[in-house]
Amino acid sequence: MKIEFPTRGVGALLPVPESNMGEINWNEASGFNAYIGNTTEGDYKDYIKACIECGFDVDYQKGDDYYYADDINSNNLNVWFKGNNFMEIQIIAPNLEETDRNDIISKL
Repeated sequence: MKIEFPTRGVGALLPVPESNMGEINWNEASGFNAYIGNTTEGDYKDYIKACIECGFDVDYQKGDDYYYADDINSNNLNVWFKGNNFMEIQIIAPNLEETDRNDIISKL
């Protein structure tokens, strides 16, 4: 399905991926989660570079199929390459209480 990347809320802090095919699971002021289809491993790596250029480079962890980082405002970004031309993007604002954060993550 064709998606539109957020223009408001914490999701608007992220670069727009190359592909606009996928599914948005959650889009609120305090968080955003989406699966992005039609994404090659090269597209995923380019997206990580774009996230770094947008300032998501604080306390980062990086592997072949994941990237975790915060920005200077403690917005938490997680990006995973899921294989089969899919990646998952999640960003959560720092102002969420830990119980709310865990509840949201458990629903995804």
